[in-house]
Amino acid sequence: MILMSDILKAYNDGRSLVSDGVSLNVLCEKAPDADNINFLKIKNSLSEISKYWYNEIKHIDCIYFLYSDENSLPWLEQKMKKLNFYDAFPTQERISQIKIQGTTGGGGISWVNEKLNLIFWQIVNSKSEIKNTGEIKTAPHLYSHSVQSYLANINGYKSTNFPAWFIEGQSDFSSLVSISNTPKEYIQNRINFFKTAYIPGEQTRNEIKLWKTNDWVKNLKSSPMPFDGIPLIYEYYTGLLLYEKMMSKIGHFEIMNIFYKTCKNSNFYNNFTEKMNIKIEDFYLDCAQELAELSKNIGF
Repeated sequence: MILMSDILKAYNDGRSLVSDGVSLNVLCEKAPDADNINFLKIKNSLSEISKYWYNEIKHIDCIYFLYSDENSLPWLEQKMKKLNFYDAFPTQERISQIKIQGTTGGGGISWVNEKLNLIFWQIVNSKSEIKNTGEIKTAPHLYSHSVQSYLANINGYKSTNFPAWFIEGQSDFSSLVSISNTPKEYIQNRINFFKTAYIPGEQTRNEIKLWKTNDWVKNLKSSPMPFDGIPLIYEYYTGLLLYEKMMSKIGHFEIMNIFYKTCKNSNFYNNFTEKMNIKIEDFYLDCAQELAELSKNIGF
C-alpha cells in the first residue's frame, strides 16, 4: 500500500523540478473561433510543466501547441499539415468522443525547418468549460507525451515501446504536479483524478468498482508493451499510482536512468528491477491492493 508520506515524498520530488526549472517558450496557436477563456486557462498550465521537464529538453528548438474546438477542425488540419504532423490528426471516432469526454488531444514530435520539435494539440468541446482536474491537466499531460517521444527518438527508441502504464503514469504524475502548487492541492487533485476515473465507458467503470486485488494484478500484467496502435483503457487509471510509488522510492533522476537505459537495451523490466530492487510481479501485487481500494470510489 502507498502511504501518505510516500505520496507527499513523490510530490515534493516532482515539485522541486518545477521550482528549479525554467519556463520554456511554447508557441501557442488558437483556432480563431475557439473559446478564448478555455485557451487562456490551458496556456497558464503550460509554464509549470515546461519547468518540470526543463533539464531534459532545455536545448529543444521549438515547442508548438495547437488549440481547437470541434467546429474548427479544418484550421487544425491545416496547421498540422504545415507542421508535418498530419499523421496524428484525430480519427472521426476520436472526434465524436469529444461530445462525451469534453476534450481529446495528442503529443509527439515533428521535423520542421530541418529541426526536431515538440508538438501537442488539444480539441475542446465548444460547449464545455475547463474547470475540473482532468480537463485542466490534459494539456500538460499531452506536453509530457511530446517530451517522451522526443527523448526516446533522440536515443534511437520509441516511447510507445515502453509499458503503457509507465508512459501514461509519467504523464499523469507530471501534469498533476504541474497544476498543484501545494501538497494540499496535489492531494485534492489526486482524489479527483481517481474518483473521476479517466476510463472510457460507464460500463467499464462500473465493472472495475467490483474488481479485487487479483483482477488488478491480472490487468497490470497485461498492460501492453509495446502499445503502439493498441487502444488503452485502464492504463490512464493505474499509471499514476505506479509512478508515484516509483517516485517515492527512487525519484525522478533514477527513473529517467531507467528510461534512457531502456532506450539502449529495450529491457524495461530488468532495468526496473535493478533500480527499484523489487521484481515487477511483486510491485504489481503491492499496487493492485491499493487499486482495489481506490476503484471502489469511482464516480462517487
